[in-house]
Amino acid sequence: MLESPDEAFGFLPAGGGPSLETFISDPDASAIAHPRFAQRVVLVPNQRIRDRCLACEVGESGGAVRVTPPIHVLSQWVTDTLRRLALLEGEPVLARAGLLAMNIAWYEAVAAHGGPPDRAQRQVLARRARAADRELRHWFAEPQSAWLDADFRRWRAAAAESLAQAGQATPEDWLLRLIRWLESSEHEVAGLPAQVVLHGFLEVTGLEQRLLDGLQARGITIEHESVESSATAAPVARAFDDLQAELRAAAGWAREQHAAGRRHIAIVVNERDMLAAEVRQTFDRILGREDEVRAGADSSPREIPAHALSYHLPGGGRLAEQTVVSDALLLLGISLGGARRPLAFPRFSRLLLSPHTAGGSAERHGRALFEQQLRRDGHYRRSLHDLAHALRHASREGELPELQRLLSDLPALTALASAAGTTAGDPVSTDHAGAFLDCLKAWGWPGEVAAGSRAGEAAVRFVALLEELRAVRLPKASEALGWLDQICRETAITERGGPLSPVQVLSPEEAAGGRFDAAWVANVHADNWPGHPMANPWLPASATEHIPRASAAGELAYVRRLHAALGELAPHVVFSWGRQGGDAPRLPSPLVLDTCAVSAEEVTDAVANPSSVSAGPAPWPEYAAAAKVLSGYAGHPFLEAVEDEPGRGLAGAGGVDEVPRIPGSARMLQYQSACPLAAYLAFRLQVAFEPMPGPFADAAYRGQLMHGALEALFGEQAGRPGLPADSKIGDAVDQALGRFDAMQRLSRAGFAAERQRLCRLLAEWLDLERRRAGFTIEAVEVQHEFSYGGAGLRTRLDRVDRLDDGRLLIIDYKSGAVDSKRWADERLGEPQLPLYAVLLERAEPNGSGVGGLALASVRAGACTFSGVVDDAAAAGAGLAPMGQGRSLLVTRFGDWDTLRAHLESGITGLLDEIVAGRAENCLYDERAIGWAGLEPVLRHAEGAAWRSGHGESGGTGDD
Repeated sequence: MLESPDEAFGFLPAGGGPSLETFISDPDASAIAHPRFAQRVVLVPNQRIRDRCLACEVGESGGAVRVTPPIHVLSQWVTDTLRRLALLEGEPVLARAGLLAMNIAWYEAVAAHGGPPDRAQRQVLARRARAADRELRHWFAEPQSAWLDADFRRWRAAAAESLAQAGQATPEDWLLRLIRWLESSEHEVAGLPAQVVLHGFLEVTGLEQRLLDGLQARGITIEHESVESSATAAPVARAFDDLQAELRAAAGWAREQHAAGRRHIAIVVNERDMLAAEVRQTFDRILGREDEVRAGADSSPREIPAHALSYHLPGGGRLAEQTVVSDALLLLGISLGGARRPLAFPRFSRLLLSPHTAGGSAERHGRALFEQQLRRDGHYRRSLHDLAHALRHASREGELPELQRLLSDLPALTALASAAGTTAGDPVSTDHAGAFLDCLKAWGWPGEVAAGSRAGEAAVRFVALLEELRAVRLPKASEALGWLDQICRETAITERGGPLSPVQVLSPEEAAGGRFDAAWVANVHADNWPGHPMANPWLPASATEHIPRASAAGELAYVRRLHAALGELAPHVVFSWGRQGGDAPRLPSPLVLDTCAVSAEEVTDAVANPSSVSAGPAPWPEYAAAAKVLSGYAGHPFLEAVEDEPGRGLAGAGGVDEVPRIPGSARMLQYQSACPLAAYLAFRLQVAFEPMPGPFADAAYRGQLMHGALEALFGEQAGRPGLPADSKIGDAVDQALGRFDAMQRLSRAGFAAERQRLCRLLAEWLDLERRRAGFTIEAVEVQHEFSYGGAGLRTRLDRVDRLDDGRLLIIDYKSGAVDSKRWADERLGEPQLPLYAVLLERAEPNGSGVGGLALASVRAGACTFSGVVDDAAAAGAGLAPMGQGRSLLVTRFGDWDTLRAHLESGITGLLDEIVAGRAENCLYDERAIGWAGLEPVLRHAEGAAWRSGHGESGGTGDD
């Protein structure tokens, strides 16, 4: 209980002056000039940080009433302030354009002024152009026209004109208008605060700084809030096998921290929005599902049970993923098609079973029986009219009065069909948003949805998007529905919990500047911390130097600030990463190495062993002795001769009795065969050199796209006789380009060129495949885990064919030239396919085993196979039949069993080298090392050139 009203303002500076009663009775006397009542506003960069700040105020108050400075998101504060000033000046106030309106304006600008004919490409171009315009406006306000591409200038002008005609303005326009008002108005400023405090800003753009300068010129104090660091020890770095193990450990650690009495726990996940589904699945399994959390909280208000710990996942999920929203889009799409438009069975089945229509919950049992009856009838397509007819003749018609009422009023449900027929040239008079709302109301949407539930929040957000749609001028209802569907797929919503939950799962930007009892920062590795600079073809080169995150140096500087802020989140902070991402090894971030105390504890799964929260050894202290394996040349000015020393042996994570896992598996064997030091560096020490990016696809990326296209082409054919038709090529290529983000990674010309190249390449490859016989495609992109030769391996097979004799033919695609002759070498070369053969011999359930190995060179103008097959009926197109012909493998080994024994011996030898830690700088296959990209460390070419200049013989022996 507060003894006096003044105590409510205890957070303000102390000092003499009038009491609160005096201020209330005579506010104009002297109270406003008193420092205790000076108006103070806190500005934050986004809504999520504002929610966190408000939650912190509630948590720290302990339930007492506190008067705190108002906290505003900067953009919303600008909007509110400018509206207030415009009203005082008697000027008109524009509406603030939403994301939907801006996306449509830019899309229409691109479509009308030189954009590509494909809708998807126009949408991508419009988004990237809008993003470039935002950056230019924020950092330059009005960028020079000479910088900009001619198409971009036209799109920019057309989008601005479209928004102006609709009475709307972008957030940058609002900010610039307030700046100009502050700089030009001669009137006394009214309604502005006396002090502005910035909280949570890692950077301030040029436009924002100009606003702060304008406020400061008006006598307003600007303060950048600095929060004292809560760190009491250096952060700790921990490494895990992969991301899944990392998330499990973080969730188990959060449970332990909460059990130890810590109530404000942060789990910061880099790239959280991309990983939201994995985070939710892992945390639900370890911390408890949301229904368990709520049940536990209801049964014991003061203590959450051990089986259910509340966590808050602020975003990442999409609005369209919520059933109440996806059902709304389904209802609108069905209504738009009319009463007699045939619907595929999945669509009308979902319509019948949806709980978000009138009577959907009360009649769910009867509707399920009706749907089952329709399923038995076997008609795949039915219209609304057909459904109404089927219901009238169903035996349970009386059990479904609400469904019968809905289907009897088809004109009300399909009123959108007439609006869909509006042509683009007609005047736009239809209120599509209003029509959509009327249609959903006729369906009884959203059904029985509890207010405050996740479904209820999603429904409210959906209706808000409809209000945004109301302000957009679109000629056709079908077009409006398409945009509504797209924006629902892009709009992030709260996934779990709330800002008062003890465990907060935050993005790095949301967490920066906060203070917690314990903090864990996950998924920070060399590939994403720092990340790649913002690549946008519409940002002129002359401007990127002045846009911080558009350059590598700017991105690094930004992430350095962010990293420093994360290191101060709590008394003890953990940074972690996964050593493996898919098939590629990952390095620790250099920022983590610079600032963290490296833990030498063993890797521990915090879920299986919750008493231990250690995450295991970082590779560098364990392998420190391996730094001397770099060999040089006697007498060289800086490549001094150093005696080769063996690297550390590959030990199991849990001790010597555990089977160790080979990092990289098949690729490490390939490097070990070519140069042991290269394998040790690339997979044990995880040394890597990034290629220089360019507008066209580099060799590695082209190989990735080629593999993806072949997987899509042959994937649907697996288990079926014959080969896919040429008509499938285009779809397969488009799937690969979309899967690997080619539209975002390549320039327009590069994207078109790569698509044409892939289509021609796949057509040429199918022509070659048709020369073969005696096989059926068994599977593509097959993953296997094995334990063999004293080590565990994880492999991925590009393709497996089943020969007519029941055995397997293993195929590995290559984008370059291939040669299977290295399989005959004493030191096994190209060991990837032999490894697969040896492993599958033991895994094949019917004992038929492997009957052939094929390296597939998928190159334009030079498509071919190289390999052997122990079945003459399956030979051809470059595959040599065992026992026939004069190929090296056939003449040296004679039969398949002899060759297989040789391959098994070679694989075992390479595995033994890896487990023992053999890592000398000895070159056996120069071409393979070129692919590894490790020449800056190995320096073979440099050494060979030096030897040649000093009269020494070259060669590929030990350096």
